[in-house]
Amino acid sequence: MDAQVFQLPRVADDWHSRYSDSGDSSHNWVSHRTDSVSHTALKVKSTIYDLLKTIAPNKSLVYVDYYGFDVLVIPDEVIDRDEQLAALRKKYPFIAGITRMQPNTAYNWHKDANRSGVVNMMIDHVNSHCLFTPEADARVSEISELNYEHKTYHIFNTQVAHMVVNLEGYRYMFTLEFSVPVTYENLLDFFEVKNDRNATLVNNDGLLRGSWRACNLSGKNSDGSIKSDEGW
Repeated sequence: MDAQVFQLPRVADDWHSRYSDSGDSSHNWVSHRTDSVSHTALKVKSTIYDLLKTIAPNKSLVYVDYYGFDVLVIPDEVIDRDEQLAALRKKYPFIAGITRMQPNTAYNWHKDANRSGVVNMMIDHVNSHCLFTPEADARVSEISELNYEHKTYHIFNTQVAHMVVNLEGYRYMFTLEFSVPVTYENLLDFFEVKNDRNATLVNNDGLLRGSWRACNLSGKNSDGSIKSDEGW
């Protein structure tokens, strides 16, 4: 394993100062299917999925509790190995991370407080369910389940009520936290997705609220050295 994968970069006092290039880049990652106004799967598969799947369960890395999930920040060096994400980060700066959900837990119905659009990808799970509903406040409401596609990025509108139930084993999800306001429509436009607004609503799986700036990550690299603290 490449030890540099675990060398998390130090964070500048001003997060935005790390991203001076806000120019757009060409891209050809049109979605192969748009399920609804809240969920879209991208056509091109992730080129860092295998690496993320190796990183996620690594016991030498320290996850930090955040809003009921454990969070591990993924360094930009890893993100830049994926052409889609590298181009997206130039236009909309973000922090990437893996969330780890404990077994036998549920993240109840909610809409994300500070995220409107997000990109997620399932890394690994044993028996978990991602559900959505148009009526989170109703005593009884209709629900639908989202099944993540393998090695696939999904664009989500996190302003649709959703929940996650994890019944067995850890659930690892790759997700983004944008440092600038980004909507679901912004992401559809970036990836040149044509949205079918008459389609059946399917779940979005935005997972965190707030900012990852609050997280301090520290631990050991694969070679035994100490990772730098991240004041996010």
